[in-house]
Amino acid sequence: MDSLFSSQPSALTTELLLLIAKFLAASPCQQSFKVLRGELESLQILPKRLDWLGNEHEQSFEEL
Repeated sequence: MDSLFSSQPSALTTELLLLIAKFLAASPCQQSFKVLRGELESLQILPKRLDWLGNEHEQSFEEL
């Protein structure tokens, strides 16, 4: 279970965290959503976006 939460989470773990965040965003648990969104952004767990030159950039939850 420790491998799920290593310093670089796997793509599966990232997708699961994003699904949980989207679920919480549509639920009455807005405080939980805000905390999770903040953690995802501050720990830079969100996937990076690529620009048209192929450079990676950080993105916020809203941009995702």
